[in-house]
Amino acid sequence: LHQWITRHPGDGMPEINSYEKLAGLLTGQPATAPSYVYQISQRDGEQAAAWLRQRQLLAGQFIVIAPGGGRNPGTDMPRKRWLPERFRYVIDRIPSDIPVLVLGADIDYAIVSEVCAATRAIPVTQLPLEIVAAVVAQARAVLCNDSVIMHLAACFKIPTLALFGPTNPYLLAPPFPWVHTLWEPVECSPCYRQVLGGFPPCADYRCQKNLAAETVLRRLLDLTGSSDPKKTEILLG
Repeated sequence: LHQWITRHPGDGMPEINSYEKLAGLLTGQPATAPSYVYQISQRDGEQAAAWLRQRQLLAGQFIVIAPGGGRNPGTDMPRKRWLPERFRYVIDRIPSDIPVLVLGADIDYAIVSEVCAATRAIPVTQLPLEIVAAVVAQARAVLCNDSVIMHLAACFKIPTLALFGPTNPYLLAPPFPWVHTLWEPVECSPCYRQVLGGFPPCADYRCQKNLAAETVLRRLLDLTGSSDPKKTEILLG
């Protein structure tokens, strides 16, 4: 209903603005400036703080990386996920004094494990979403795909680098100055059908493969205020 009432394909309206417009149509009130709000309860905040203390992680000092996403009820969209080996490339070049958490839901266990393999990153896949949100709210920066973590980080004004491939960042990325996107579209992207949903068949995920690991690393380090990545050599294959 929201898709058909608020826009037709191709008019370029960010999704959050279309929801604001829909709310205005339903309530008779003028649309307001878009905003994200997520209220962390005292209990969730305390549990997240205790979890961080147990791992000797300080608020504002660690980076969250979320390599999963693309899963909704009844839908699995793996092509929204950047390549695991390129996340590892980034992790291995983040300065060693910056802790790295690799977050995911329990269904992201496989990709989180793959990304963390042979790295110093801390894998996290067993936390409830409300505690994940409270942890993300304490991060120094977030690197993620087009996923729920992107939206949570936007709520808390955490510097965020969101990676896009088959979906359109101009429509789907939170339209706030602390949310940065990287997108290397090819002639067939974005291929996500905004109104009908889903993707056409794809043989090579070119839009994700075109997004270079070094480009992502440099942008992430810019967000964290670090400009001297570790000098190691990793073959991406």
